[in-house]
Amino acid sequence: MPISVKDCFMIKGQASTLGYVSYLTKPVSDHNSTLIDTLLGAGAVLYVKTNVPQTMLTMESVNHVFGRSLNPHKLNLTAGGSSGGEGALVGLRGSILGVGTVIGGSIRAPSICCGAYGFNPTADRIPFGRQQFSARKDSPGIVPSAGPIASTAADLSLFFKVVIQSRPWTRDWSSLAALWREVPRQLLKVGLMLGDKDYPLAPPVHRALESAATKLKTAGHHVTLCPTVPSIRRAAVIAGGFSSLDNEMTPFSHLENVEDPIA
Repeated sequence: MPISVKDCFMIKGQASTLGYVSYLTKPVSDHNSTLIDTLLGAGAVLYVKTNVPQTMLTMESVNHVFGRSLNPHKLNLTAGGSSGGEGALVGLRGSILGVGTVIGGSIRAPSICCGAYGFNPTADRIPFGRQQFSARKDSPGIVPSAGPIASTAADLSLFFKVVIQSRPWTRDWSSLAALWREVPRQLLKVGLMLGDKDYPLAPPVHRALESAATKLKTAGHHVTLCPTVPSIRRAAVIAGGFSSLDNEMTPFSHLENVEDPIA
């Protein structure tokens, strides 16, 4: 199966610039990321690496190396980020299945922007080792994960099944030793939040959530509207604080001494 991967995954003999001009002079990789070896071992054919934002920390996939990833359905809309190149390629049907990474919303945002299916798994469920990284790797509070973006939910399931059944924890300490299980379907209890006073939903997003809730109810699941929730604004401030626990500002240090202004 041909599979596309986000630029941060290391592939032997290929560059991983992360959108940094300063990374253009780095030697090409002499190794594969653990997940790349896992996919190749399962028969995957890697044919393209996809675009990311400069620093890999924003929701707009633009940099001074490859330019801007555009929404495949409407060019004046965003493709999202930081896995925006993956979202755009899958949304364009240029890729059957792609692999992105995420800290906050870097799989979900491109998926909803580009009309694809994406899944943000629990951290350490999918091997994350041996990647090119923009942030300080030991930054507290930042727990990244890798996951698929595809055209169908069945393809997401196939990705997880193949990767987890390969027992990646035997090759990468970052992967949890948790076996693949077929869980019987059961009725779910779902909490639904339709926006926040500080961050009201855009009309298309509101319609999409209501449509999803209607379909869940029709299928017999219990959907409860959450009238009050903790402040999303405060949560965003706290999350931003965790992401900033790096006095050296590592992601931005790669922009020094080169013609690479913030994109």
